[in-house]
Order: sequence, then C-alpha cells, then structure tokens
Amino acid sequence: LSHPIPCGKSRYFGLSYFNGYHTELVELDLENKLVTGDASSLQMDILDAASSTETGLDDAVIINRLQITTSIQSSTSSVRVTAVYPTPGTITYTLDNSRTNTSGVFLNVTAGRHSITVAAAGGMCSTDTVFTFSHESQNSPPGSNDVFIPNAFTPNNDGRNDLFSISFPSAFKEIALLVFNRGGTKVYEGRGNSFAWDGSFRGAKQPTGVYVYTLSYTGQNGVRNNLKGTLTLIQ
Repeated sequence: LSHPIPCGKSRYFGLSYFNGYHTELVELDLENKLVTGDASSLQMDILDAASSTETGLDDAVIINRLQITTSIQSSTSSVRVTAVYPTPGTITYTLDNSRTNTSGVFLNVTAGRHSITVAAAGGMCSTDTVFTFSHESQNSPPGSNDVFIPNAFTPNNDGRNDLFSISFPSAFKEIALLVFNRGGTKVYEGRGNSFAWDGSFRGAKQPTGVYVYTLSYTGQNGVRNNLKGTLTLIQ
C-alpha cells in the first residue's frame, strides 16, 4: 500500500510475518529495502494501492540538469537548469530569490554561491538547490572532481530531456555506468567520457518509474569514485 504525500515521497506500507503466527502492518523504505517501523494507525480512506506503488514515481518536482557556461568576453556566465514534474503544467525557476522565469535560463550570473528554486502546480510543489562556481571551473561540472548527475529524464521524443546523459572531463578515466530496473535487470550500460540512455531496453521503451544506477570513475586527481543512486524515467 502507498500513502501519497503531496509534493513529496509517498509512504509505503506492507504486511510483515511476525513471531511465526501473525502479521503486522509496517512502514517500508523501498529505495533501501528496509522496514522503518511499525505503523499503529493509517488513514484508510486515502490509501492508493496502485499508481505510485507500482511505478515508484512520486508527485514531486525533480531538478535533472544544471549547466554553467562561461562567457569569454565578460566575467559573467549563463546558468541553465531544467526540471520535471509528473503532472503537466508550468514550471517556474527562481535564481537567488530575485529573478524568476519559465525557461530556466539566467544570463550574466557572477561567480560565487547561488540558489535555485523550482516550483510547479501553481507554486504548491517546489524544490531547491545551491551551487557555487568560480571562473576557473565554469566550463566543467561544478568542482574539479565533481560530476552533476541528472536524476530524471523524459524519453518521450518531444526534444526536451529525452536522454539520460552524463559528460565527463577528458581527464577522467575508467568510467562505467550501469542502470537497473526495479526487478534488478540491467537495462543499460555506458562507458567512456560521454554516453546517453534513451530509456529503452532491447529495443523496447521502458515504463515510467524509478531505476537504480551505479557509476564508477577515476577523477583527474587519481581517486576512484563509486556512486549509487536512483533515476526517475517519466514517459
């Protein structure tokens, strides 16, 4: 059973076999495959035993790309941020609580620390992030050995966010990405400094839902990095 929470992660519940003779209702952490605690009460009239339980998709705003581009002619940069929201509608982007638009593109941004707020559903659902950049690192992912990994994409062939892609500096080596569906099947493997997944497996489009990825690479400082996370596919 899932208990939807507006603009956030749903809560999940199941039955646990207890002491060999009865069952208990418990709350589950599906992402980490853990039982988080016993549930003593639940609003039964708002349970949803289908949509978000089967797809793992939560009704939340997700930032899936942040790109910084340096202007050679000036000391400022442009910032482009894109986000997705499961329900169709207008998404607004606000930089430093002062500049708001629906394109996610901000020009003449000076080096330093900045905040981005992304809102949907008429402002009811929102998320935010903070980023810092300097002129020396504006043409690469934030930080000399950091990689920005999108956590959502929409492979619906509308020309926007159709691919899950990660680009690395040329100095990064031994890069490998694996993507798995919720059943544990490997649906994509990428290697090298630039790759992209179109959301298909063996020629078939994969369903909307949450996928798990593992990413390993050696940074330009020679340190081996092993990352694990989730990716939301929205058709």
